[in-house]
Amino acid sequence: LFCKTRLNDQIQQLCRLMIISGYNTPPMYGDYEAQRHWMELTLHVPINQWYYYDLDWWGLDYPPLTAYVSWICGKIGYILDPTWFALDNSRGYESDESKLFMRSTVLICEYLIYVPAVLIFTNWWFAGNSWKKRELAILLILLQPALILIDNEQISQVIIRIFPLQRGLYEDKVANIWCAINIIIKLREILSIQALAKISLVTTLLAILPSCIHLGSNPDKRYLIYCLANSSLAFFMFSFQVHEKSILLSALPVSLLILDDTFWCSWFMNVAVFSMFPLLKKDRLVLPYFTVLLMWNWMGSFIKQDTKPIILKYLSWVSYSMMAFIHILEFNIPPPKRYPDIYVVLNVIF
Repeated sequence: LFCKTRLNDQIQQLCRLMIISGYNTPPMYGDYEAQRHWMELTLHVPINQWYYYDLDWWGLDYPPLTAYVSWICGKIGYILDPTWFALDNSRGYESDESKLFMRSTVLICEYLIYVPAVLIFTNWWFAGNSWKKRELAILLILLQPALILIDNEQISQVIIRIFPLQRGLYEDKVANIWCAINIIIKLREILSIQALAKISLVTTLLAILPSCIHLGSNPDKRYLIYCLANSSLAFFMFSFQVHEKSILLSALPVSLLILDDTFWCSWFMNVAVFSMFPLLKKDRLVLPYFTVLLMWNWMGSFIKQDTKPIILKYLSWVSYSMMAFIHILEFNIPPPKRYPDIYVVLNVIF
């Protein structure tokens, strides 16, 4: 147990050595500043103003329970050094000590909540497997590439903030159905925000319905995991204002199936991480992207993967070849001035 969690810790520490999101980049300083600001906001602003205070500067849009976590962390940090969380006067604050504190809060929360949950789940779910397989499953879940890269790169109702309709259907280009369709049909120009929100709601509900019906008529713990994966993927594909990081909601339940459906799990995880590449590249995490991805796939190669029918194996290799081809193009051919986002669009379409 110590060796597994220690390896997880060391890899995360290596990822933390890379530059943080928005480091020394005014005026907004990226997601790191958002997390820091939410700690000071919840610390100094009355609770009834949490979701309305200065929305132009990283307005709080986390659910209340997560906002309370920011409040607790802010309380502790303020005791250590009040200058880290001086409301309105510490914007863009990036001292080494404050970064160490914020990264430590992520690690501590992970070891208090996420790691124990993974250990308990794997020892219960994979009880019929050998000790070696259970150990490997724990490692593969803890070192899931998408979570490692996003969680440690970015540290990590109210209804108007939790459901930000004012932002439109989507902001950055994200690999879901609406962004892909908008390349050809300009939905945001044809329909109002209210109409798009209703279409998104109905489409998402229809997409999760088959899995919910299947689980309701066949209640089973195994089907529950598949339903979680399918429904979270439906939200990623069809819901309103999806962020690239939302793929983590699907990647988590999928990773729990690493021994049951190794082939599908591995394929899904690789494509999921690829879908976040534009975000990771923007935050200068190309090296960790390839390193963590290759390491995770190497560990996963120790699990036998039965692919039936065999056509799926060939389809997966076509998929991997396409991802490699897009990467090769992006690293060797600058985008034309007329289409500066061409590679992001290719990622979305793929």
